[in-house]
Amino acid sequence: MEKKNKNSKILGAAIFSVLLFFGILSQTEAAYFYFSPDKGSYYKNENFKVSVFVNSDISINAAEAIINFPTEYLEAATVNNIVNNSIIDLWVQKPSFSNAGNTGNVRFEGVILNPGYSGPNGKLLEITFRIKKEGAAELNFDGFSILANDGLGTNVSTPGANASFVLLPANGMLLVCAALIFVLLFNYSTI
Repeated sequence: MEKKNKNSKILGAAIFSVLLFFGILSQTEAAYFYFSPDKGSYYKNENFKVSVFVNSDISINAAEAIINFPTEYLEAATVNNIVNNSIIDLWVQKPSFSNAGNTGNVRFEGVILNPGYSGPNGKLLEITFRIKKEGAAELNFDGFSILANDGLGTNVSTPGANASFVLLPANGMLLVCAALIFVLLFNYSTI
């Protein structure tokens, strides 16, 4: 019985070694998108910027996604795809946005030339949003893919992290200051 147990352990170790050698049991390599900042509080009628990044454990050579947002609360004002240090070399679909309907979106599709990109904090683009209404708004990734630089176009994307923002009423101090300046200018001009 002891000999069978020893042979089973040897056979098990041999199978494990073969699987490990061929990469079947290797660590899963993945990539994901995320927003920065991914949370915060902003005031109605203000603009704020959100950058889109990718983190990847392996070399990637393409990235595409649709970013959704609620048009009741937010309006995309600009999408900057010529940001400093963007990892995208060529845009297959230049970043664009739509504020139509209840759910607006930002779309992009880009290519990274050889040797590709791997690592944290790979900046892709920057979106400027205008706050239309107080409440809460969430940005999320939809229809996304991140392709490995493996010659096969293997999709290595995993779900990205959402962003949540608290949208506050217009900043009262700004309104008070503007009114005070108006009153002072009006009184000064009548003297």
